[in-house]
Amino acid sequence: QGRKVPQLDKQGYKLRAISTGTVYTAGIGDEPYCVMNFYHLVDVDDEETELEFHKRYLEGKDIKGRIFISNKGINAQLSGPETVAVKYAEWIKTRPNFSKLNYSTFPSPGHAFPKLIVRVKALVSLLRELDLPVTDPSMR
Repeated sequence: QGRKVPQLDKQGYKLRAISTGTVYTAGIGDEPYCVMNFYHLVDVDDEETELEFHKRYLEGKDIKGRIFISNKGINAQLSGPETVAVKYAEWIKTRPNFSKLNYSTFPSPGHAFPKLIVRVKALVSLLRELDLPVTDPSMR
């Protein structure tokens, strides 16, 4: 069933909202918040360098969630003001090999995550043990 999210009443949402998760903070001001999800399987030559680019871009931005980068691509679940989240996804599309990134956004009354985690981590547990050609579209 879920629980009523009181932040929606404060922000003027007219529909009653039910959430199965936790909303950690309400959105500030009139800016709509969203939850964003994406993954993109591509070859990343140097995941540590790519990680640093993402950390620098996100510094000081109101984004929370988890972003995992590996030599096989990126996987992210994050929340924040919609304009900030979309700008981040569009910035990723300017990075080498990420131009075809697709992302989804979903309205949210505030952050869905308590903090931001950006780190190098295998995107799929199986990839830690096997070297599968997941970044080659013809092999999928």
